[in-house]
Amino acid sequence: ALFDRARASPGRLGDLVTRLGLGATDLLAVVLCLAPEVDLRYQSIYAYLNDDVTRRLPTVDLCQRLRADGDLLDVHSRVISEGVIGVQRTVGAPLWRSAGLVLGEPVRRFLLGTDPQPEGTAQPGTAVPHARMLLLDGPSDEAAYDAARSLCRGERLISVEHDEAEPFDRLRQGLLRARLHGAPLVVSAARDLGLVDDEPLRADPLR
Repeated sequence: ALFDRARASPGRLGDLVTRLGLGATDLLAVVLCLAPEVDLRYQSIYAYLNDDVTRRLPTVDLCQRLRADGDLLDVHSRVISEGVIGVQRTVGAPLWRSAGLVLGEPVRRFLLGTDPQPEGTAQPGTAVPHARMLLLDGPSDEAAYDAARSLCRGERLISVEHDEAEPFDRLRQGLLRARLHGAPLVVSAARDLGLVDDEPLRADPLR
């Protein structure tokens, strides 16, 4: 029922399901993670349901118990593998079913409406199976972004700067934001990530 209502109703939750192709179990996990972002009192409810006052996040086990149908939540579930939800294991709760669940930062900001990135070209109810990506070999100066905007015919762009500490985590979040907003992603210093060879600028869809 939750899945059908989300898909049929206009809004960011329905857009999330459609654009990323999430299933019923994926959506349940997202809603469980979203609840304490809206109201911290859900943390106390989760601690009670987890039978542990120290485990105040929704868990894989809780999601499994609440699901009415659909697939089990595992490491290969789309919501996990694509970074929509992050998994937190602790020394005291190392098992998969006891792992805590949190929204990925791009998804949290998208659902709460706090992401400053304006909407791109994706229309409500439209799937975005892949991110469109522009790779810049060099610094992200204004001339490079002017060229990127020209290639994208004036569309608003989402950008990712190279990060020495967590380069691929930043890239993964940028790809997720691009899909959520239906906007092209521009990656600067792409050579440092091993994403380009000899071309100074290349437009590639994510495959």
